[in-house]
Amino acid sequence: MLTRLIIVISIIILFLPAFGMAGGKEEFEALGGKKLAYDYELRYLPPYCRCRAALNADKYKHERKKWDPIFARQGEKGKDWMHLHHYCYGLIMLNRHSRGVGKPSALLREAEAQINYVITHSNPKFILMPELHLKMGITQKLMGKDSKALQHFIQAIKLKKNYVPAYLHIISYYKEHHDLKNAIKTAKRGLKYSPKSNMLKKKLIEMQSLSTTK
Repeated sequence: MLTRLIIVISIIILFLPAFGMAGGKEEFEALGGKKLAYDYELRYLPPYCRCRAALNADKYKHERKKWDPIFARQGEKGKDWMHLHHYCYGLIMLNRHSRGVGKPSALLREAEAQINYVITHSNPKFILMPELHLKMGITQKLMGKDSKALQHFIQAIKLKKNYVPAYLHIISYYKEHHDLKNAIKTAKRGLKYSPKSNMLKKKLIEMQSLSTTK
């Protein structure tokens, strides 16, 4: 049940829009380059980030009593939970990047470093590892590191064979690089493990249609 809760939270956060908040130069100056999140930023982060990465951490410190035992079960003596605030920092940087807050390249470099820290310091079987690789791939794609991004997307589906968001990014990569054969192959593989995914079904039809028109 606890594992399922973490998975549901991970899925929701992937599709949360990073819009509707203040942005631009004024906000960046107010943030002062801080990694910690203001209260209004927390709504765009997983709930476990409130007690790990909030600027006003005292306000949420009681929530650690809920999350400590959940993540302690996922990693060796809670090791992975101990590092997870770095992932929260990475998400904060990605959200600020999407809002145009601060220097894009600096935000992406920081996001890459923070997410990479969790990947390299956590148990390879950590329940959030597929999501970590997905977010690293997204970050590197934004940085123009397409080949490296692809490797992270592939690693995500190796760890979680039915991980639809990662399949979609791989398909997009192959489409952008005019490799429709592998795009179709990836869509079919994704549907093998997630046969009810309407998004993968639409992508397969789209890639097949493009393939026949060439």
